[in-house]
Amino acid sequence: MSHNLFNSGASELQLSFSAQAFGNLKIKYSLDESYIYPSTSVAISLDGEESEFSVDESLSSYKVVNCTKDTLFLRFNSEEYGAYENTFHFEGADVYWVSSEYAPELREYFVRISE
Repeated sequence: MSHNLFNSGASELQLSFSAQAFGNLKIKYSLDESYIYPSTSVAISLDGEESEFSVDESLSSYKVVNCTKDTLFLRFNSEEYGAYENTFHFEGADVYWVSSEYAPELREYFVRISE
């Protein structure tokens, strides 16, 4: 989150949303699919307005387009979201971050967990 606070140039509204919403997403990867687990609803307050935020269950196929020592570029396809691409930036064996096309200045970090 420190990148988002100090380096992103994101708006206060974007920073507020990311601080409240990030950290709730769980994704499982297989060799050619990613599964997003449904999340519980989280109360979010933006500009004095209260709302609920949750993530729906989603299954996507993916293909590796390119990779380097620190990045992995994937092309996804799902019924819910259609075709989209994302670059995974690795900061060690167990941590990576991605940016969204909707807020490219923000980073969402993920940590590997074992089941």
